[in-house]
This record gives sequence, C-alpha cells and structure tokens, in this order.
Amino acid sequence: MGTRHQPRASVTDDLVAWHGMSVKNFTVMVANGIPLSVQRRQVWMDIISTEMKYRSKSKLSLSFVAYMGTMWEQGSGVLCALTDKLDNSYKSTRTSPKSGKSGKSVRSQHGQSKNIDDQYVRDIVFQLNESNFMVVDSDTTPFVDAIIQVVGPEVRNRADVLKILGFLLHREQQPRNPKPCLPFGDIGAVCLDTVESTIQMLLPGVHNTIVQLHLPRSVYWKLMVVPLTDAFPSELRLRMIDHIMVNGCAAMVSVMLVYLQRRQRDILLCTSADDFERIHEDDYRTWLTLPQFDVFWKECIDVHKSNFNQVFVARNIFMRAKHFTFNMTSSHGRPLTTHNDTHRLHFDDYGWVGFDVDHTLVEFKLDALLKLSFEKAYKHIQANYMNLRTAQLPVWLPHLAFRGIAVDVIKGNLLHITSTNEVIRGFHGTYELPQNVLGLHYPVQQQRAGTTTYNYLYTNAEIIFGPLYAWLVDQYEAGTITEVEIGYVPLPSGDIDHQMRHLHPESVYSVLCSIALEATTAYYGTDYWRTLSTAPDVLIQVNSGVRRMLELLHKSWKKNVFLLTNGSWEHTDTVMKCAVGTDWRSFFDLVLTKAAKEVFFESYHGCRFREVLTTAQNARSIAAATTLERGKVYEGGNLIELMQALVQPSWKCKNTKVLYMGDHPIHDILNPSQSAAAWDTVAVIHESSLLFKHLERHHLRTKQVQTAIQMLFDSVCPCLSARSRGPQIDTKPMPSTSCFYFDCGGPYTSMGKLINRHAVLCVDSVSKLVHAENTINTLLQARLERYFVVT
Repeated sequence: MGTRHQPRASVTDDLVAWHGMSVKNFTVMVANGIPLSVQRRQVWMDIISTEMKYRSKSKLSLSFVAYMGTMWEQGSGVLCALTDKLDNSYKSTRTSPKSGKSGKSVRSQHGQSKNIDDQYVRDIVFQLNESNFMVVDSDTTPFVDAIIQVVGPEVRNRADVLKILGFLLHREQQPRNPKPCLPFGDIGAVCLDTVESTIQMLLPGVHNTIVQLHLPRSVYWKLMVVPLTDAFPSELRLRMIDHIMVNGCAAMVSVMLVYLQRRQRDILLCTSADDFERIHEDDYRTWLTLPQFDVFWKECIDVHKSNFNQVFVARNIFMRAKHFTFNMTSSHGRPLTTHNDTHRLHFDDYGWVGFDVDHTLVEFKLDALLKLSFEKAYKHIQANYMNLRTAQLPVWLPHLAFRGIAVDVIKGNLLHITSTNEVIRGFHGTYELPQNVLGLHYPVQQQRAGTTTYNYLYTNAEIIFGPLYAWLVDQYEAGTITEVEIGYVPLPSGDIDHQMRHLHPESVYSVLCSIALEATTAYYGTDYWRTLSTAPDVLIQVNSGVRRMLELLHKSWKKNVFLLTNGSWEHTDTVMKCAVGTDWRSFFDLVLTKAAKEVFFESYHGCRFREVLTTAQNARSIAAATTLERGKVYEGGNLIELMQALVQPSWKCKNTKVLYMGDHPIHDILNPSQSAAAWDTVAVIHESSLLFKHLERHHLRTKQVQTAIQMLFDSVCPCLSARSRGPQIDTKPMPSTSCFYFDCGGPYTSMGKLINRHAVLCVDSVSKLVHAENTINTLLQARLERYFVVT
C-alpha cells in the first residue's frame, strides 16, 4: 500500500489547486483578469473546493466544510426540493428567443437584464439563514442581492448560488476574519466606521465632499456595491466576483477605493447629493474605455496586494476598540469627524468618584493567578472523587476560558452566545458540537426570542471554570465518575409532579456545574490570602499609573473619592498597600468595605453602615453609624444611606453626581447604573487590551501605513504583505478574548453588549484616565500607536 501524502501547499500564500503535475493558481488568474469569454461556474466551484481543502482551518469552520462536502457528495439534491420550482422559472427568463438555448450567460459588456426578482432573493436569504452558518439580515441583504445579480446568470441553478453565497458569507462572518466589512447584527456600526475611516485616511478629499454634502452614511454601503452594478461593464463585474471569491469581501472595499480615485475629479465637483448620486449611475464608458479595462483591473489588484489589508485590519481594530470604549449608538448616523467631540468623559461633571478594589485599583498578574487557581481547583476535585485521581489531567482550553461564557446546565454544554442571543459555538466537554446539532438544540428563532436562560460567568476567578467543567463532562461521559459518586439521583421517569422536583438538580450536568464552580473558589479560600499577606508581589501587578490617577483626582481635580468593595478591611488594606502605597488612605474620603454589592443597590436592602476600628490588632465593627465621616472606614450599608451622606453640606461638594469604576459586569456596572441613584459607571475590563494584541500579530508599522497610502494612487510598485492567518492563542492560563467580541472579527458577546449598554466608558486600567477630559483620541489613539514601530 502506498503512503498517503498530504496535499501540496503553495510556496506563497496564493490559492493553488494541484491536479497531478498540473497546477491552477487562482490568485494569479484573478490578478491577471479572467476573460469575459470564460464560463465562471466551474471556476468558482473549483475555488470553493480548493479553499476548503487547503485553507479550511484558518478561513472556514470545520462544520461548514463538512456541510459543504455533503452538498458536493449528494450534488444539488440536498436543495432540489426547495429550488426546482424557482429554478425552472428562472431558467425560462434566461432562454434566448433567437438561439433557443438556455442556461447561457449573456456575454455583453453593456449592462445585464434584471431577470432575478425580489422573491428569488428573499428565498435565497431565507435558505442561507436556515443553514445556521451565517446571518443575513436587512443590512446584509443589499450585498447579497448585488452578488446574486452577477452570479445568478452564470451558474446552473439556485443550489449553486447558495453554495457560492454560503461560502462567501460564512468566511466573511468567521470571528477569525481580521477584516470584516459586510454589516450584520450589531457589528454593522463597527463595519461602517471601518469603511468610512479607510476612505477618510486614504481619500480625504472624497470623504470631505461626502461630509460637506451631508450625505447619509449609508452612501458607503452603496458605493461598495457599485462595482457589482450596471455602472461597471459585465467583464469587470465578473472579475469582481472572482476577486471576492479568492481574496474575501474586503476586496469590495479596495476596488471601491480605486473606483473613487478614478472618479475623484467628478466627485469633488459635486454641489448636491443628487449630483453625487448621478455620477455613479453614469454609463461606465464616460470614465472607463474598453482598452482601459486591464489597466483599471491591475490598479485594483495592486491596491489590494499592497498594504491595504494591514491598513484595513488596523482600522477595524481601532473602530472595535472605540465601540467598546464608548457606547456609540447615538452616533450611528453621524460622520466620523463628529465622534470625538460627541463622546467624552469629563471629571468636572462629577462631584464623587468611587472605585472597586480587586481588578480595578489593584491589578493582578492574571497568568500567575489563573495558573495557581486552576491547579488548586482540579486537585480539590480529585481529592473528593477518587477515580479522578488517576484520570487524565485537565488541560487549559483558551476557547472556553473567558468571562461571559454561557453554561447550559440541562444539556451540559458550554456556549458562545452573541448579544442577539444566537449560539455560534457550543461544546459538550472538549468536543465541539457541529452546527447542525447546535441548530437542533438551540433554534435561532427560539434563541432570539430570549425564552431560554443560561448561567453566565462574570468574575475573573471564574475564568478557569470552562476548562474544568469540560474536563468533568468528559470524565462523566467516559464513565470515570458516576451519578452515584457525585450524589445525583434521577427522579422517577414520568413523575413530573414529584414534590421534590423544584429542589432537585435539573440534570446531572447541573451537579457537575456546581462541583466546578465550588472548585474555582478553592484557591481563594486557602492559599490566596496566605500569598497576599506574605508575598503580595507574586500576584499583584504594581501599576504606578493607578497612584498617579488617584493623586490627580484628589489633589489636582479636587474630587471627593470613595472606595466601595465587597472585601474585608484586612484584605483591602493589604492589597492597597502593595498596589498604591502605605499612604493609600490619604487619597480617599470614605472607605466602605463588606458592601455586599449584589444587594447594596437594591431599594429593599436596609443594612446599616458600621464603623470599623482599624487601630486595633484585629479590626472590628462597632454600632451602626448615624453619619459617614471623612477618613473613616465602614462596612455594610446601603445605597439610600450612602446617597444621603454624599449630599451633606460638610463635603463642600458642588455636584453630587457619582461616577463609579469596577470590573464586575453586574455588581459594578449594571446594578449601580440601574439603581435609584443612577450612577454613571466605568467598566475596568483588563481583557479588553487583548483586542490590540491582534496588531502585534500583523506587525503593523508606521512606515508601512504611510507607504501604503502613497502606493495606492501614485503608481508606486506595491510592497507585498503576508495575508493574515488568524490569531494564534497561547495555551498558558490567560483570558483568551477581549470579552466584548468573539475574536478580532466576530460579533459582540452577550456580556460585552451588556457592559457597553450600561457603562459610559470602558478601559483596561484606571491608569488610562489621566486626563480631566477623556475622549476617543486621548484614550485610543495613543494606545493604538503603541503598536506602531517607527522604522
């Protein structure tokens, strides 16, 4: 028997298909421009097949590859029952009366007949959504429509149209895609900002004209599809689809840039919105002659092969960071030039500024903390369950180790859930569930209706839960631990009205969930305090910027500052001495400990404040305090009494508005903002800095960006750049996502949108707030430039 060899890869990053000793380089074919006479169907099908064989790991999900493989093996039969009627109707409109032949493309440079009706497009959209591999909403539909108008006349039937669109959209909506440009869900605003900012950076004259004419921002979406309309000749429309098939939907942006550059003179002469719209409806021969087709196409390819990809990736990351730093909802219809003035945090607007302690003022070395707590957790479980002592140890799984992951305790699954409640990935133990299984267990319509509830993990301590729970589920399914061993006794079958039903665990997986959750606290109940009290520098990351921030607040900006934490006085004093200094109390007017913030902001919570005697060797609380005095430490309390104290004349506070900063999405962000006092909140999310690390992986440099801008339109020979291969995540214990989005190109997470909706600002450290007025520029521009290395 011969040895089975792996498929040969391309020496470059080109898309190449090997057939024995012959080779077909699609990247080169597209760059050179495929002639109009070439029938495209087989070319496009070969591109899809080659992409799935050689690039599936980085560009497509394995479930989608399997799904497409099934469609190929069964031919179009998978879709025939749904497509035959419309296919026959569609083919009849394509039959030429003169030739008597059907299914042939109309080979003409002049426009194409509108033979694909709205119902056909709606049915295509419906079936794409039914596949559960992509989302096509009202924002995405115009792009789908434009592609169908070009692809439809070229392929045999509707099933092929679905294959092509499914391939393009699934690849575009992959969370690993670093340059998404088509809008869907609630990241449409991010994509719009990214496209506009790219035009603003590379074609400032065109952008200024659009702003001065007060054109709606939807004009950028319309400009992206111009190359797929009758404004372009048929040959270039087909080449456009070739380009998108090989290089992704971002090709629509790069071609739009070249088109706008070509039409720049006409655009700058526009004096009204009607003038602007009219020039994009002109016959293509007014700005592009037949002999210029190849020259124009070479410009399009050269721009895309230059540093356009890196510029676009940087713009995408910057805009994603902007959208989680500020809630940009109110600016969706406003041009980018107004955003910096509209969104800002000014400390002059507040009389009181409050802080949480752990992971807010006190920053931790998360890698060390997670490593120690993870090891302690699984050893704690092994100590309680004998059979697990000889089982394979759990491994760190980055895709399951992040705050905001959801737990389905009924089915035992860990879920990636978007802000629109859609389940995009699911894991049973360490096994990833295929998309068809997810669609069966978590129907899209049911999820969007919000009728199902899951457990979400919100604290830094719970980051280790995902890998632990996956390990326990695997061991249970393998029979290493049993229901009897973990104390789960199923209710009698069919006994729905059993009197213990409401007290009984929902399933065996809910018991495993409880075991894992209890284990996550094992380290914090034992070694954690011992380490903090003897060698705090092992866990605490000292940030001098935090002290600088407190000095500015208290001394320079003359703000009243308070501390509100669930921790005890002993814990607070120990960690603050290490993180800020032994004189840390001098920066605070009030120190409030053991606040029980899970109920502190509720109107029914009536716990009184009690003063803590800190001079004694063992701090203790005394009788309830009637007033809160400057410089003293208290514990307990409730929001009503605190607000009554903060407005007392003795504080000499002109403004009683409160700004509070913390890291817990519920206790520090949601609850204070929705309380009767309606505090403004700042989310301090350390993991948000991970989004910027994608720039490190793309090795973006200032000179490259400047060169890209020059090369785009000055006919300078382009500098080839490596195609991005998707983020590579370390397997050491660390958070694996920015908390706000799934990877660098995915949708909002459920937790990310919750924070974004209720916080006025989000930063990865309070040390970033060193300006009295914090804007998009002060918070993000310098932070972005940190990843640009001047050469």
